[in-house]
Amino acid sequence: NGFAIEAEAGRVTLENSGLVTGRIAFSSADDVINNSGRFAAALTSNFSAGDDVFNNTGVLSLADPTSTTPRTAFFNNLERLNNAGIIDLANGVAGDVFTVSGMVNGQTANSVILDLDLRGGTPTADRIVAGGFEGLNHIVLNLQGDASLEQTGVIIAESGMAQTGAEMDVRVAEGGFIGYGVTFADGAYRLDAKLA
Repeated sequence: NGFAIEAEAGRVTLENSGLVTGRIAFSSADDVINNSGRFAAALTSNFSAGDDVFNNTGVLSLADPTSTTPRTAFFNNLERLNNAGIIDLANGVAGDVFTVSGMVNGQTANSVILDLDLRGGTPTADRIVAGGFEGLNHIVLNLQGDASLEQTGVIIAESGMAQTGAEMDVRVAEGGFIGYGVTFADGAYRLDAKLA
């Protein structure tokens, strides 16, 4: 059926300290995933009805890291993603999109790694789309190129609810970040910065 894990009935509590790759399908119970290993998401995972939670203290990434085209993955009907580990979209190809229907909560020691490509005429970045963001989500940029974002900026996240903009901060993985800023407007977190 193409699912890495499928549960047709009953409440699921999944403790992953190894590797899960692909998509999941759960029933309409209050399901919990505790990920201390690596969860490589692909396609669309459906948590169905219930109050579902994904607790990440390991690595939550997208599958197919050698892809030369942007990747997508969806966590549908997930109420909350608590991230105290790493959400890693970076693979050297900017433009990946990871969508979470519910809240993404940045907890202590979290990081969210995104590709940012400045080599073309238009900046391109990986992006997280969520129902909302809370806590403080630490964005780490995997940078290709050394051009300036100028006044156009680039969207790195989208939210389905009103936000203050204080839910994220940003740095570059290898340093060299000058005068950065992240603002929230019209449902999007936009990075505007000059990069050395």
